[in-house]
Amino acid sequence: MASFQQLQRQRATLLAETKSKGKATSSTRFQYAMLAVSSVRTHDVRDGVNVLQTLLEEEGPKRDYLYFIAQGHYALGEYPNAKLYLQQLIAQEPGNGQAKALMADITAKEQKDTFSGAALVAAGVLGAVASMMAARRLLR
Repeated sequence: MASFQQLQRQRATLLAETKSKGKATSSTRFQYAMLAVSSVRTHDVRDGVNVLQTLLEEEGPKRDYLYFIAQGHYALGEYPNAKLYLQQLIAQEPGNGQAKALMADITAKEQKDTFSGAALVAAGVLGAVASMMAARRLLR
């Protein structure tokens, strides 16, 4: 995980290059975005994903862009989007263990979230049934 100070330094570099050259280099934008998607702050992650998507549009489907966009979407809880980018990366590099590991993490997280959601629904139903039974006893 990137520190806030690292991200701020890279953001300052990005802004300085943009101001002096009209546009920061791809390398500077990538370095910033890579740190941003590792941030604990949602708006930094979103900004990093946006920068990476711009780089992807400009330069094509490079593996690092695809991977870090997927990582950003995963951090934002946007699992279907993350999987789309990972599928593109795995199609390019079928042996990419890093991409496969992130895909497995996403699948496990989705299953856990589905199970947790089902448990909450079941608890809600049981609570409602118990309330109805208690109300019925009081009415007798």
